[in-house]
Amino acid sequence: MWSHAVHGFVTQHKWAKEVSAFINLDSVGVGGKETLVRVGPNRPWFLYYYQKVPRPRTLACVEELLQFGFVPLGADFNMMKDYGNTVGVEFTFFRNGYKFHTRFDDYASVPIESIQHVGDNLLTLVQGLADAQELKPLGQTVDKVIFYDFFELFVIHYTVAIASLIHIAVSSLSIIVALRNLHSFGLRLCRQSLIYLGLMSTAIITGWFTAAIFIAFIALLIDGFEYNLSWYNNRLIIFGLYVIPTNICIFSITLIFNYFNDKNTFSIGARTQIQLHLLRLIWTMVLLVGTMAQFRFIYVILIPITFQIFTFGLIEMFGVRHTMKKWLILYILGMVLPTMFLMQHTLQIVIILISVYGRSGPDKNSEVHLGILIVVLTILTISYYMPLITLVRKPMALVMTLTLIFVIYIIILMTPFGFPYSGNPESPAPQRYYIYHTKRIFRNDSNEIFKNDSGFYLLNSDRNSPNNLKKYITELSDIKSLSEDCDRSLFCGLPLVNTKLIPTLRDSTWIPSDEPKIPEPISLQLISKTYLSDTSIRYNFTLSGPNHVGVYISPKRNINVFEIRLFPKTQMEPIFWNGRPAYIILFSWLKSRSSLNFYIDFETPSNWTNPTFDVALTARYINDKTFVKISKFTQFLEEFPKWTDVVAALATYESWVY
Repeated sequence: MWSHAVHGFVTQHKWAKEVSAFINLDSVGVGGKETLVRVGPNRPWFLYYYQKVPRPRTLACVEELLQFGFVPLGADFNMMKDYGNTVGVEFTFFRNGYKFHTRFDDYASVPIESIQHVGDNLLTLVQGLADAQELKPLGQTVDKVIFYDFFELFVIHYTVAIASLIHIAVSSLSIIVALRNLHSFGLRLCRQSLIYLGLMSTAIITGWFTAAIFIAFIALLIDGFEYNLSWYNNRLIIFGLYVIPTNICIFSITLIFNYFNDKNTFSIGARTQIQLHLLRLIWTMVLLVGTMAQFRFIYVILIPITFQIFTFGLIEMFGVRHTMKKWLILYILGMVLPTMFLMQHTLQIVIILISVYGRSGPDKNSEVHLGILIVVLTILTISYYMPLITLVRKPMALVMTLTLIFVIYIIILMTPFGFPYSGNPESPAPQRYYIYHTKRIFRNDSNEIFKNDSGFYLLNSDRNSPNNLKKYITELSDIKSLSEDCDRSLFCGLPLVNTKLIPTLRDSTWIPSDEPKIPEPISLQLISKTYLSDTSIRYNFTLSGPNHVGVYISPKRNINVFEIRLFPKTQMEPIFWNGRPAYIILFSWLKSRSSLNFYIDFETPSNWTNPTFDVALTARYINDKTFVKISKFTQFLEEFPKWTDVVAALATYESWVY
């Protein structure tokens, strides 16, 4: 997605060249505490100034969630970085993402505490950066930086290179502590001991994989029976559907292992401690692998490993490893802080992603995604307590109780309590829809119109769309397939809001309807066609139209795009559609409009005279003060229930061949 305003500033405004660094305030929610999620890139000196703010809050792992596409952020930051050739920091608000970009999104929804929090922190940061020597000249690129706050008290930060040294040192210490303790329990480097340790390690890993497989199976069943997103409006359901069965699976595998190894000479306390040491060694291996891959979120594994090493060091120092109550109390006390740290991270990530799943599109199986994520976060957060099931006197009673709770939550899933959405203004959780009453014209290679139609284009925002509306909206019984349009035309003959929505186009909904009243035409005028050489052609165009227009360009086979020039520094990467490269220009005008002039250079076979490329124009009319809805469109919109949030507009699509 191109962030039009930022792109316009960094490429056109006279102040752009004077910017040395920037602070980007972004959001996927309404309120909460602003969180530092990106630094640089690769400029750790920013954190020397940020660590002085009164109430720091950071979450470096969000940047990697961004890179993997889990969180829809980054457009403005990337514009400044890529086109502005500068560096900066990015802050984001995460709380109450249900209201974000809906009719419930207003000034009153932003708590005064959030404004005060961001104001206090940014004032200190801006004052520090104003005198920063690193900006004169701009500080040199360094290694990637890892950063996180410790319960919002202070910021910890270091480069990936330093992290590698720390991780190797901690991993070495972890192995030494494990070998010493295992030796003290009578385990030697002999065949019998190695078999026992191998079986126990296998049991731990098997428990994890069993949990993941079971949760994936449950999630697929929920998706198959169309009970998706039950947790969207009630996060507690996540605990019953995914956290509890994760524990059931791991506890069950541990108990099965203990049952078949009940004849060994170890006491229950010794067996539990051995399992805890092996658990840490497994996480140590994960830490080393993550270090080699340069994953920055690996610090969430480093923290509990370090605390567990320290805790067992205290147990060894006080000589209480053979005294059940003493070592157990010391162990639990020693692991409280890392557990709270991980729970804080887990809660933040879940809060971010739950609201995001409500607008991630129908093509993503949100149940499976969230289910597997919860398995990982649950294991990461409380795995250091799971071997303690060995100490429970009646473990099967505990497992059966958890199973009963899980069954109750499955029943809740099928009741009104499991309904995902809410239109309550006090606590909204609406289902989102973007609906465009669209007029479309398709042309073939001879520029003859082969299809001219109109309809309601529903941009479906989540996994339930639009099936859960069929009992409310009569027109949904007249849905037409878009597969033929998707195969024969650019981007299914639909107007794009942004390029991130391309994967959802084939899952969009098209309902034939009467033609809309288009208030303003869109025009793409060919100014000139110039043969630059025997193998290159330049097409000059002028584009004009309403405030939001789009141009899709796709060269014919054996034709290559050499350059598309809109502004200086324009960089355009192709998006492949139906096996062919395609380029998208999304352009917006504000109050003052002027035509957009651009040219396209094509590389062609020698003396090419056949059609060179397909082009399609789209326009969106989003200001409802300038367009009129026909009665059928108004009636269609009125049928949507109150727990939906509908953004309605008009649109056009028209294609040509040059």
